[in-house]
Amino acid sequence: MNKAWATDLDLSGKGVGSAWWAWGVLLAGALGLALSAQRYEQAVTANAQAQQQLESAQQRLSAALATRTVAHQQTALSTQALAGIDRVLAALKYPWGVLLGSVERALVQADAAALVMDYQASTGRLHLEVQGDAVALLHQLNAQGLWQQAGVTSRATSDAALWRASLDAQWSRPLNTSSTPK
Repeated sequence: MNKAWATDLDLSGKGVGSAWWAWGVLLAGALGLALSAQRYEQAVTANAQAQQQLESAQQRLSAALATRTVAHQQTALSTQALAGIDRVLAALKYPWGVLLGSVERALVQADAAALVMDYQASTGRLHLEVQGDAVALLHQLNAQGLWQQAGVTSRATSDAALWRASLDAQWSRPLNTSSTPK
């Protein structure tokens, strides 16, 4: 093998100098690389800011939805509370004074004592358990005109002075307060 060719090889090129425009291409390439790096950095920063804004918007949306859910629950709760208040106000508007006064007058006039009194305002039903003259009490309740279907449902003894009786009566006035007797 002949190795002479390797010694004759000259890679630097004799008499070839660098052209002035090659330095310009090198400078333009370096400037392009610097501008590209700057734009890449700006894009990364803008992306980070956009991601942060997205997370912030998601947090605000979650908070708004939670507030809306709480507001909806409070509205439902306040609707239930208002319904309860309406029931209480309806009970307070009921003509309790007239009703209790009529029973009390009938008891006094019949010389009877109420042992148990149960009144259902929703139905207008009165249940009394009394000791004394139950028949006289029935007459007194019927005479007032405020009660209907009054009757003795049971009697415990036959001695008129010691009668223990159960009475039931129906309030004859409408259950709204606009026609309450004065």
